[in-house]
Amino acid sequence: MSFAINNSPLHPHTVKSSIIRLATAVSLSLQLHAQLPENFASITADEAGQLKIEFQGELQESSNLVRWQSLVPQPSSPYLLQTSAAHMFYRVANAAPFQSRIIAFLGDSITDRTSQRETYGPLFQQFGQFSIFGSTYTAMSGRFSFARRSNAWATDSDYGYSGASSAQLLNGFSGHQPLVDAIASNADTVVIHCGINDSGASPSTTVANIVSMVSAVRAAGKNCIVLPILPPGNKTATLIAEAGRLARVQATNSLIPHAVRAAGAVCIEWQDEVRLDNEGYAISNDILDPAHPTIVLTSRLGNRLAQELDKYVQPHIFDTPALGSSLWLTPNPGMAGPSTTLATSYVANSGGADNTYLKVTDESGKIWQQVTCVSATPYSRHSIYIRLASGAESHVGKKVRATLRLDCSKDDWDSKGFSVASNAKNTSGSDLSIMELLYQSDVIHRNAVTEPTQPISGLYLLPEFVIPPDTSQLWVQIIWFGSCQFRFTDCGVMEIQ
Repeated sequence: MSFAINNSPLHPHTVKSSIIRLATAVSLSLQLHAQLPENFASITADEAGQLKIEFQGELQESSNLVRWQSLVPQPSSPYLLQTSAAHMFYRVANAAPFQSRIIAFLGDSITDRTSQRETYGPLFQQFGQFSIFGSTYTAMSGRFSFARRSNAWATDSDYGYSGASSAQLLNGFSGHQPLVDAIASNADTVVIHCGINDSGASPSTTVANIVSMVSAVRAAGKNCIVLPILPPGNKTATLIAEAGRLARVQATNSLIPHAVRAAGAVCIEWQDEVRLDNEGYAISNDILDPAHPTIVLTSRLGNRLAQELDKYVQPHIFDTPALGSSLWLTPNPGMAGPSTTLATSYVANSGGADNTYLKVTDESGKIWQQVTCVSATPYSRHSIYIRLASGAESHVGKKVRATLRLDCSKDDWDSKGFSVASNAKNTSGSDLSIMELLYQSDVIHRNAVTEPTQPISGLYLLPEFVIPPDTSQLWVQIIWFGSCQFRFTDCGVMEIQ
């Protein structure tokens, strides 16, 4: 007997629960239809009559339907329902749906890798090499915006502080007030990930600090999502950094979900994406040092978070201009051209001899450029570009961004990264501005990991910028490393009005 009821989160301040009287599978089935809302949970009975519930929120029990208490320890989903003489009734106190538009990502160096912004001519912006949340943003086709820092680093798109402990994020340090600034931002949701740097702190202290941050976020009227600590990697380096780090992280993670949910946060237990050795350390293809994910793990975590955040993020998807619109500044965003060659005006800049091309039309009539790359040299660099080679001077001062809609074939993917960059160049070819979505690792990491990344399909939305003076060319470059098959469309630089 199986009941599949579409699950959806509920808001912590609008507690909604339904009661399950644990008896026989037959009587339970009658109560399910009568008492459970359509967006409640999934309940399954096996052949032996054992009942499992998959749920979001706090599982509670009662003997009299009047006094309820949460199960301690709070079980994870799915949970095998069990009767006792004292308790026969169960319910789930769930939260009402919230839909984020602007998210502040608060944490340590893993969060700080979301974006980098520094001087490069007038401007350089990179959603950087190991950007978990940047890859989530792309996999969700830009359905949320990043809250920019409200302090002196107002150009940064995250609230990550390298080396920061949970206490420092909570209380501030060296003139920084990470939590205060994140709450003061225009974000409607704050995502918290920290704790790996809490050397010397007990698990209960770390959890208490995180709960205090959750309480402050909730008191400010904002939604809160907590991500447990990623397991450390590289046993030798980890033991040098902190002898008991692995045990501390494991103990802390065992406490986080129940504690933060009780404080009104959503907890996404993403750490199970990390592959472990037989001692519990992350394998080197996932984490090379004591803390930081490789590009292989980054892309996998980004896709996982995109799936998990789907129900917490606004459904609206950013749309590109119609083909033929004057808002497109670069030519041929719609992939016009012969069926078995690269789209008109596009150029294979490196590794082009490894590529074959095919135009593909989807059910809506949209044309995609399919690229199949078979490289004799493993993980070699390949690129394709489109550019406005002349006339860009007339667009100086316009606010623009580059886009690329990408669909990757997971069955034919053997690449160590995929990136999109837009460049504003002067007449001598020097870069005046660079914007990048860089889902690729540096040379050291590409040589250290032995497997490809997970492809990130979606709408690549590069950071916005204003076309600087002296610009004569606008470029969009597509870069990948190794053999793969993908298709793309809606590619180019577009004006934002």
